[in-house]
Amino acid sequence: MRVNLSPLPGFKSSRPARQKAPASAAHKFAVGQAVRWALPPVSIALSTETYQVVRLLPKHANDPQYRVKADSEKYERVARESHLQAVLPVPPSEEWIGERNPPPPAQPDL
Repeated sequence: MRVNLSPLPGFKSSRPARQKAPASAAHKFAVGQAVRWALPPVSIALSTETYQVVRLLPKHANDPQYRVKADSEKYERVARESHLQAVLPVPPSEEWIGERNPPPPAQPDL
């Protein structure tokens, strides 16, 4: 026997509608951000590699997850937020500083 559990026409629930928090509110890293493994990795190659966040994934055991990819790899990896750290911007190289702050003009030989 089937029981019809649909509400009666015009019936309004006294409970507020459930609203999901946006996925990005729970995630520390954004899509496109550069990250690196924070925990001691299985191999040395993982620790030095820089990955880019490709997609935000749902939490696993209350830890947000990400899909990350390195330029040197053809595949993507799934990583928990607690296993990643943000890659800080690289300070400008000396060449770049040199272009931005050119040396004073050379003095003519007398």
